[in-house]
Amino acid sequence: MLTAFPPLDRHYLCSFSEIDDSVLMWSHYADYHRGFCLEYPITDLLSGDIRRRMLFPIVYSDQLFDCNSIFQEMLAGRVPGNFYPIAACLQKARGWGYEREWRLVFPFGLFPASTAYPMPTPSAVYLGARSSEANRRLVREVTEPRHIPLFEMKLSRDRFSLERRYLRPITDSQSPRA
Repeated sequence: MLTAFPPLDRHYLCSFSEIDDSVLMWSHYADYHRGFCLEYPITDLLSGDIRRRMLFPIVYSDQLFDCNSIFQEMLAGRVPGNFYPIAACLQKARGWGYEREWRLVFPFGLFPASTAYPMPTPSAVYLGARSSEANRRLVREVTEPRHIPLFEMKLSRDRFSLERRYLRPITDSQSPRA
């Protein structure tokens, strides 16, 4: 779901990352490894698709983005264009660079808040290393009928890293395989 952030309450954004195996990100954004991660085939979107046109990489910098002049223009009724507020949404401190984040940004009511905007079918789903059995079952119920590959993340035993393990589909005619 897209989220509006005041005072830019007519702007909606959704965050994505190029990576799926960051221990820090699984800790921060996936309920301490209990959540899941969706992988999307963004390159499958047509070049004219708004989801592709409005997807931007984050700029990591030690400098704050100065948007005072932009907001003064907006308050005076002179909107300097949609890109300036988008640029304000694309700035983060250099220390966050490990996230390799991209943001889907819909400025100035370009996207109606009351409308869901579909994303492509995920190309893979990754279960956190500490996912509960109930969550694993629920995710399998969604991924298997849609033939979406499912992986589980495992904390390495000898490194500060995560490893992926493919989970084979379980059907009525198959028993779980090791």
